[in-house]
Amino acid sequence: MPSFNRRRVLLSIATTGLLSPLLIGGAEPHQGNDRHPIACRPPVPGADIIIGKRTDDILTFDPHENSSSTAAEIIGNLYETLITWDGTAYAPGIASKWGNPSKDNLNWEFYLSPGHVFSTGNPVSPNDIIYSFKRLFIIGKAPASALAPLGLTSENIEKSVKFVAPNKLTVSLPAGAATQLLFPFLASAAGSILDIKEVKTRLLVDTSSPPMKEFDWLDARFDRGAGWLKSSSAGSGPFRLNNAVRSDEIVLQTNCYHASYAKAHRIVVRDIPDGREQIRLLQKGKLDVGWNAEKPDPSVANSRKVASRKQAQSNQNLRDILVPRANLLVLGMNIGDASLSDPVREAIKISIDRTKLVSKQNASRWSPQQHFCPSPLLSLPTGQSDDLALDPARAKTLLNGTATLSLAYAEGAALSSVVRSLAEQLAAVGIAINLQPSVSGRAFFRGLAERNHQLALFSWSSDYLDPYSNAYAFCVNDDHAPTPAWYCQWQNPTIAEQALAAAVEPDTATRTNLYLNLDNTLRIEGPYLFLLEETAQVTTKTNIPMQVGVIDNFTRYPLSLHR
Repeated sequence: MPSFNRRRVLLSIATTGLLSPLLIGGAEPHQGNDRHPIACRPPVPGADIIIGKRTDDILTFDPHENSSSTAAEIIGNLYETLITWDGTAYAPGIASKWGNPSKDNLNWEFYLSPGHVFSTGNPVSPNDIIYSFKRLFIIGKAPASALAPLGLTSENIEKSVKFVAPNKLTVSLPAGAATQLLFPFLASAAGSILDIKEVKTRLLVDTSSPPMKEFDWLDARFDRGAGWLKSSSAGSGPFRLNNAVRSDEIVLQTNCYHASYAKAHRIVVRDIPDGREQIRLLQKGKLDVGWNAEKPDPSVANSRKVASRKQAQSNQNLRDILVPRANLLVLGMNIGDASLSDPVREAIKISIDRTKLVSKQNASRWSPQQHFCPSPLLSLPTGQSDDLALDPARAKTLLNGTATLSLAYAEGAALSSVVRSLAEQLAAVGIAINLQPSVSGRAFFRGLAERNHQLALFSWSSDYLDPYSNAYAFCVNDDHAPTPAWYCQWQNPTIAEQALAAAVEPDTATRTNLYLNLDNTLRIEGPYLFLLEETAQVTTKTNIPMQVGVIDNFTRYPLSLHR
C-alpha cells in the first residue's frame, strides 16, 4: 500500500507519467572547495547501494509541494534543515545551537554552523534560509497548509524570520501561535533549505497545472524552479538527485561538498513493490535494502522446500530493522455517496476485528490501532471505552438487509490479506465488497481525487513530529488541500475548531486531553475506520548502515558500505 504524507496528492498533477522527459538535469559540482580541495570523483564502480521499494507514489521532489511518503524520504537525504531529529530529541542541523529568550516561546534564536555547502558548491547563506521559508508559504500548497496554526504567512514571513547577525537567526511567532509546531516544522521536509541561486537560474516552469491568478507572478519574478524541482534537487544534504526522469529507478549521487563525503557512490532506488521479489533479490545479492520485504507466508501450503542451503547461508547475511512509524492504515468512507448513510458507516465500524487483519504474513509490520494519531506522535490510552466496539449482531440490525459497496485500493501493496479479511468480515454482516484495485499509487490517488469512490483503503503517514499533522488531515476540509476529510467529502467545523484548539494549547497535559476528546469524537462521527499502525520492516545486508526514521524525512540512506 503506498504511503502518502498529508494532502497526499497534488490535484493539478499531470496524468501522464511521473515526470517530464525534458527536464533539465542538475548542475555538476565544482572541482572542490575549502573542505574538499580535491576534485569531486566519479562514482566508484560497484559501490552502488540498491534499495528496492514501492516508488509509484512520487509526484515531485519539490519539498514545498511534495505529498508523497517515498519522495519525503528521499528529500530527507537531499536537503538539510535548520534542526533535525536524532531519534530521541531535536539535534543540530544547519543551526548548531538555539535558545528561547521569551517565556511565551514566541521568540527563538538560532545560531548557524559554518561549512554547509549545496551540491552546486554554493555555501548555505542566510538568504537561502529566509528564501526557503518564504517560498513555502508563498506557494501555499499542501506542506504549508498543515502548518497554518504557526501563524506564519507569505505576508509576515520576512518580518517573522530575520538575520540579526551573520550567523544568528531570529524567529518570532505571532501571539496565539501554536508554538509546539515550530520545531516539528523546522525539522520536517517542508523546512528544507534550498539553494536560491540554483533555483532562480532554472528557466523551466511548471506547466502541468492550470494558471492560478494569485500565483501568476511566482515563476516570473520569484521562483523559476517549480518545474525543475520535480525531478532535480537544490540541497546541501549528503546526496543530490542525479536522475529522476524514470519513475522506476531514482538515482542519488553523493554531494562531495557535504561534511560526510568520503567515497563517491550512488544510491539507486528501484520500484520493486512486490515484497517477495525483494526477498528473492536480496538472497541473490542483487539488492542491498528491501523496504517492507515479505517473508514467505507460513499459512500458504507449499509442497516444495523453499529454502535451499544456499538461501539459508544468504539469509545469514541479512538483518531486519524494525522501527515504529507515524503511519496508519485507514478505511475511508465517502459520505458523498448515498449508499454510505450514517447507519451503514456505523455498521462498518463495528464489524471489523482489527486483530484478524494482522495476519501471519504482516504481523511484524502492523499492529491494531483505533486512534487517529499513531503512537510515535501521541500515546493515547489503549484500553479506553470505545462507543463503537466490535458488535456484528448490531451491525446486521443497522443494515436491515444486505448492501454492496466497492473498495478501492492500490494493487500489489503487500496488504492482500488485509483486503481479503475486510471483505470477509463485512460479508459476514451482509455487506458484499466489490474490489477495485489500482495498478499504482498515483492511479489510486488520482481516482481518489475524483471522489467517486465508496470505500478506500490507504496508508497515511505524518508530515512532522506532532499530532496536529494527523488532526489537520482527518479533521479539516477547507478545499485548500486534499486531506482524507476532503477525499471523503466530510466537513465538520466543530471538529476542525477542536483540532485547532488542541494545536495552540500551550499546556502539555491539557493539550493531550483535548486530543483525547477529539479522538473520541472523530472515531464516532468521522468517516474513517482506523485499522492498523505500521512498524517499518527494512531488510538489509549486514554491511549496510541504515537509519530508518519515525517520520519519512528522518530516514538516512547509507553514506558508505562497511566492506
